[in-house]
Amino acid sequence: YQDSVSAISGILSITSKPINIGGASIGGIFDPADVYFNGYIDHLIITQRAKTACEILQDATLVVYYPFENSLLDSGPNLISGTLSASGASYITSSRIGTYALQLNATGSYFQIPSLTALGTTNQSFTIGLWAKPTALSGVL
Repeated sequence: YQDSVSAISGILSITSKPINIGGASIGGIFDPADVYFNGYIDHLIITQRAKTACEILQDATLVVYYPFENSLLDSGPNLISGTLSASGASYITSSRIGTYALQLNATGSYFQIPSLTALGTTNQSFTIGLWAKPTALSGVL
Protein backbone atom coordinates (compact mmCIF):
# COMPACT_ATOMS: atom_id res chain seq x y z
CA TYR A 1 0.00 0.00 0.00
CA GLN A 2 1.17 3.52 -0.74
CA ASP A 3 -0.76 6.31 0.95
CA SER A 4 -3.51 3.79 1.89
CA VAL A 5 -4.00 2.66 -1.74
CA SER A 6 -2.97 -0.78 -3.05
CA ALA A 7 0.18 -0.13 -5.09
CA ILE A 8 1.15 -3.59 -6.36
CA SER A 9 0.02 -7.21 -6.30
CA GLY A 10 1.26 -10.47 -7.72
CA ILE A 11 3.36 -13.53 -6.92
CA LEU A 12 6.97 -13.31 -5.79
CA SER A 13 9.05 -16.40 -4.99
CA ILE A 14 11.89 -15.64 -2.55
CA THR A 15 12.10 -18.66 -0.25
CA SER A 16 15.90 -18.95 -0.48
CA LYS A 17 16.93 -15.53 -1.77
CA PRO A 18 17.85 -12.35 0.13
CA ILE A 19 15.57 -9.33 0.32
CA ASN A 20 17.36 -6.05 -0.46
CA ILE A 21 15.67 -2.90 0.79
CA GLY A 22 16.92 0.18 -1.01
CA GLY A 23 17.95 -1.52 -4.23
CA ALA A 24 16.27 -2.63 -7.42
CA SER A 25 15.46 -6.19 -6.33
CA ILE A 26 13.46 -8.19 -3.82
CA GLY A 27 14.91 -11.65 -4.32
CA GLY A 28 16.92 -12.62 -7.37
CA ILE A 29 19.98 -10.84 -8.73
CA PHE A 30 20.80 -7.52 -7.07
CA ASP A 31 22.98 -4.78 -8.52
CA PRO A 32 23.11 -1.73 -6.18
CA ALA A 33 24.79 0.32 -8.91
CA ASP A 34 21.74 -0.19 -11.16
CA VAL A 35 18.97 1.60 -9.22
CA TYR A 36 18.87 2.67 -5.59
CA PHE A 37 16.60 4.42 -3.08
CA ASN A 38 17.68 7.82 -1.76
CA GLY A 39 15.89 8.58 1.51
CA TYR A 40 15.01 7.28 4.97
CA ILE A 41 13.32 4.03 6.04
CA ASP A 42 12.07 3.00 9.46
CA HIS A 43 10.02 0.28 11.18
CA LEU A 44 10.27 -2.55 8.63
CA ILE A 45 8.05 -5.62 9.15
CA ILE A 46 7.41 -8.70 7.01
CA THR A 47 4.47 -11.05 7.63
CA GLN A 48 3.65 -14.54 6.32
CA ARG A 49 0.57 -13.52 4.33
CA ALA A 50 -0.83 -10.60 2.38
CA LYS A 51 -2.84 -8.26 4.59
CA THR A 52 -5.97 -6.30 3.82
CA ALA A 53 -5.99 -2.54 4.36
CA CYS A 54 -7.77 -3.08 7.71
CA GLU A 55 -5.09 -5.49 8.92
CA ILE A 56 -1.95 -3.51 8.12
CA LEU A 57 -1.42 -2.54 11.78
CA GLN A 58 -1.89 -6.05 13.20
CA ASP A 59 1.28 -7.99 13.94
CA ALA A 60 -0.13 -11.51 14.53
CA THR A 61 1.81 -13.07 11.63
CA LEU A 62 5.03 -11.14 12.14
CA VAL A 63 8.17 -12.74 10.66
CA VAL A 64 10.74 -9.92 11.15
CA TYR A 65 10.61 -6.43 12.63
CA TYR A 66 13.42 -3.89 12.22
CA PRO A 67 12.84 -0.63 14.12
CA PHE A 68 16.31 0.61 13.01
CA GLU A 69 16.97 2.10 16.45
CA ASN A 70 20.71 2.49 15.76
CA SER A 71 20.90 -1.26 15.04
CA LEU A 72 20.12 -3.90 12.42
CA LEU A 73 18.75 -6.38 14.96
CA ASP A 74 15.39 -8.06 14.35
CA SER A 75 13.00 -7.24 17.22
CA GLY A 76 10.52 -9.83 15.91
CA PRO A 77 10.09 -13.46 16.99
CA ASN A 78 12.84 -14.94 14.75
CA LEU A 79 15.80 -12.67 15.65
CA ILE A 80 17.14 -12.49 12.06
CA SER A 81 19.77 -9.75 11.97
CA GLY A 82 20.11 -7.77 8.74
CA THR A 83 23.24 -6.43 7.08
CA LEU A 84 24.09 -3.02 5.67
CA SER A 85 26.13 -2.21 2.58
CA ALA A 86 29.53 -0.73 3.21
CA SER A 87 28.82 2.72 1.77
CA GLY A 88 26.20 5.44 1.79
CA ALA A 89 24.10 4.26 4.73
CA SER A 90 23.80 5.73 8.22
CA TYR A 91 21.36 6.34 11.07
CA ILE A 92 19.62 9.69 11.48
CA THR A 93 17.71 11.25 14.37
CA SER A 94 15.40 13.54 12.38
CA SER A 95 12.54 12.64 10.00
CA ARG A 96 11.83 9.31 11.67
CA ILE A 97 9.57 7.16 13.87
CA GLY A 98 11.15 6.59 17.29
CA THR A 99 14.70 7.74 18.00
CA TYR A 100 16.49 6.71 14.77
CA ALA A 101 15.84 5.87 11.11
CA LEU A 102 18.07 4.23 8.54
CA GLN A 103 19.31 6.62 5.84
CA LEU A 104 20.23 5.24 2.40
CA ASN A 105 21.79 7.98 0.33
CA ALA A 106 24.17 6.71 -2.33
CA THR A 107 24.59 4.24 -5.14
CA GLY A 108 25.35 0.94 -3.48
CA SER A 109 23.64 1.66 -0.16
CA TYR A 110 21.10 -0.96 0.89
CA PHE A 111 19.81 -3.05 3.81
CA GLN A 112 19.73 -6.83 3.27
CA ILE A 113 17.72 -9.50 5.09
CA PRO A 114 19.18 -13.02 4.80
CA SER A 115 17.11 -15.91 3.40
CA LEU A 116 13.65 -15.92 4.98
CA THR A 117 12.61 -19.56 5.17
CA ALA A 118 9.94 -18.45 7.68
CA LEU A 119 7.89 -17.10 4.76
CA GLY A 120 7.07 -20.68 3.80
CA THR A 121 6.66 -22.21 0.39
CA THR A 122 6.65 -20.73 -3.11
CA ASN A 123 3.52 -18.72 -3.95
CA GLN A 124 2.91 -17.92 -0.27
CA SER A 125 1.39 -14.47 0.26
CA PHE A 126 3.24 -11.98 2.47
CA THR A 127 3.29 -8.28 3.32
CA ILE A 128 6.24 -5.88 3.59
CA GLY A 129 5.44 -2.69 5.48
CA LEU A 130 7.73 0.21 6.30
CA TRP A 131 7.82 3.97 6.75
CA ALA A 132 9.74 5.70 3.96
CA LYS A 133 10.64 9.32 3.27
CA PRO A 134 12.34 9.85 -0.11
CA THR A 135 14.95 12.60 -0.25
CA ALA A 136 15.29 12.47 -4.05
CA LEU A 137 12.85 11.97 -6.92
CA SER A 138 14.81 9.09 -8.46
CA GLY A 139 15.57 5.54 -7.41
CA VAL A 140 13.61 2.46 -6.34
CA LEU A 141 12.57 1.22 -2.91
